[in-house]
Amino acid sequence: MPPITRRGFLADSAKASALLALGGSSVGSLLSACGTSSSSEASTLAVEIDSGQNANPFMWFANDMQSAVGVSPKIIGLPFVGQYEKIVSEMITRSNVYDVLAFPPFFLGDFVAKGFLHKLTDFGNESDFKLDDVLPVYRDVYLKRNGSLYGQGRHHESPDHLG
Repeated sequence: MPPITRRGFLADSAKASALLALGGSSVGSLLSACGTSSSSEASTLAVEIDSGQNANPFMWFANDMQSAVGVSPKIIGLPFVGQYEKIVSEMITRSNVYDVLAFPPFFLGDFVAKGFLHKLTDFGNESDFKLDDVLPVYRDVYLKRNGSLYGQGRHHESPDHLG
């Protein structure tokens, strides 16, 4: 097994996040839930993320995502200051601007309580998300609420970037 480098680790984590760590049929379910077709016609998923370096992996692996599942990410970068308010405003008005949210984990409790998020297990089995390398102390606190999985970590080595 080759040594794990930070860049390689981040690249693999970004690929997994960008594809939501799901198989083809589950991606089809996600696209259907987003009102998009899973046909060979190119689809776009609007990805909300705090602008800057956190958006880079989605841009770096956009072509891989397109090749693997026929979906291109449309990055909607928000400044970190005001990100919470902007997401809440869009979700309350049900503007359907975002298909995927990439946010700090401390937003999760509010977003679940407000009914903004789907359980990821609606799109696949929890085992499909390959979270065995995330310690339960982080996985269960940062990615789950009330025992249900709502988040997929982007950077498994850093708990403040899960969610």
